[in-house]
Amino acid sequence: MLVFAPGLSEQGGQEAKEFIEDIGPAGSKIIIDEDNERLTGKHDPIIAKITCNGINLNEILLDGGHCMMYTRYCDRSEFSDESWATECQ
Repeated sequence: MLVFAPGLSEQGGQEAKEFIEDIGPAGSKIIIDEDNERLTGKHDPIIAKITCNGINLNEILLDGGHCMMYTRYCDRSEFSDESWATECQ
């Protein structure tokens, strides 16, 4: 994602997981739209917009304070001009 949330063992990680599970419980259909401007290599992070049950997870995680923008790739992301990616603009 162009955003990153803490790992489960890190502060806020469990809360972020529970927040996501409220939107898309196990078995929900998700759509991962990988960034065409930033396709990954073997060890690179995946940059993508993730949608679950019609909801943009990137956006709601940011709005809910459960993640931060990964600004390192803003200048070369197809998502950087979308409304949820305001830190990239």
